[in-house]
Amino acid sequence: MVRKKQTKRKSILDKLDLDSIPKSTKPLIDSKKILTHPVTKVVICGMAVYGVLKVSKYFVNGYAELIRATKKLT
Repeated sequence: MVRKKQTKRKSILDKLDLDSIPKSTKPLIDSKKILTHPVTKVVICGMAVYGVLKVSKYFVNGYAELIRATKKLT
């Protein structure tokens, strides 16, 4: 079983022409350009604002409960 895998690897490597493959290839999507795009900035800022509002809801509710609890004590 192991010997078959080794012979398959050798035959694939023998058929490959490594010199014809370019050394560096450009990616289809450039991540630096995506981050500078205005739509991406709007989406990221929108998600950040939504997250802050979602989390702040819990802080406001906790503060309101604290005030309610202190009023009941007095």
